[in-house]
Amino acid sequence: MKTTTQSDVSLALPLFYGFYIVLNAVMAHHLMQPGVISDFSLHNYFAQNVLETGFDISNLYWNMVAFLSQTLSVDIATAAKLTVFIMQIAFIIPIHFYVSKYLKNKVNAKWICLIVATTGLFGSIPNLFGPNLYYYYTFGARVWHNPTTFTVLPFAVISFFMFCNCIYKANSGSVFNRKWVLSCLLLSIVLFLSAYGKSSWLPPFAMGSLIFLIIWWVASRFNKTRFWHCITIGISFIPAGLYILWISSNVHGIPFVFGLSSVARPFLIILNLLFPLLVIILREKSIHKNVHLQMAWFVYLSALLQGLFIIEYGHEIHGNIFWGFLYAYIILFLISLIEFVKWIHEDSRNKFVVYAGLILIFTHLFSGIFYAFHILNGGSFWF
Repeated sequence: MKTTTQSDVSLALPLFYGFYIVLNAVMAHHLMQPGVISDFSLHNYFAQNVLETGFDISNLYWNMVAFLSQTLSVDIATAAKLTVFIMQIAFIIPIHFYVSKYLKNKVNAKWICLIVATTGLFGSIPNLFGPNLYYYYTFGARVWHNPTTFTVLPFAVISFFMFCNCIYKANSGSVFNRKWVLSCLLLSIVLFLSAYGKSSWLPPFAMGSLIFLIIWWVASRFNKTRFWHCITIGISFIPAGLYILWISSNVHGIPFVFGLSSVARPFLIILNLLFPLLVIILREKSIHKNVHLQMAWFVYLSALLQGLFIIEYGHEIHGNIFWGFLYAYIILFLISLIEFVKWIHEDSRNKFVVYAGLILIFTHLFSGIFYAFHILNGGSFWF
């Protein structure tokens, strides 16, 4: 099997990162132009208030914009562009790191580039079929109109892989030493930062993690050591959870009720699951020991249930609870990409399945790029 070579790295990765950096810079600039419909103006207003009144405890994005504006002596709009640009790059760096780590010596850099590029730019299949489909259920990584989303994505990716790493350490016989405590502490910090960016990631991630930990403990036949592993990992979620509860009750209120979301589109959800479901079929023999794939599905299903049955009171058609679904879907898609590429290099005997999977991948990638240029040509994020 061909491994990563310097020539691969010198060509594939710089080409992608160059395109990715330019596209994000152009998009951030475009979305703040007069007359362009987006949420930037609203969040820039809040950031201006932070600049005038001081630190805000409830939103990372506003504070980053205010800090850059004050430190660099630039206006709020310029600081907002820099903030979005920084967080977009921060999103792609951990993806590259983890993909390279888990596929090291298994694939060449072109495959790694395909995974990173697709995760960074992909859209959804329904986006190609009609108007007003991108905003609901079509979530890809590029939710261009809402800048606060980008302050969560890096922490969502990092916390997911940190959680899985803790599980693998425990499965390999890790004991309660300083390294274990440090791992849980770092996970707790990253989760808190994700909550500070936007509270949407923690609820589905916590629910999916709880389901996984219960099954994991039961599968060990109620092993005592495994139980304490679960407890210490669970404690990592407490600071972020308490912060969200405090913010919800004391700052924003709790405007959520239970009910069936009016933006439910089951068929669109299934279309977006074609590729992840294909990967499940391909990896069904090894899924019982694949923590990443298990966790990705647990978190995704948790986010889907929360999005379907929890709605924002008075704003039933906004689908704001589906922000958690957005992050969960990105994680699921990323893990599915990694597993598909591993399958191609380890056990791909059916060329038809290989091509079918690649067609789905490039369809998602084309959809994301198509949506980006749709906005640059004056289209609305509502599509």
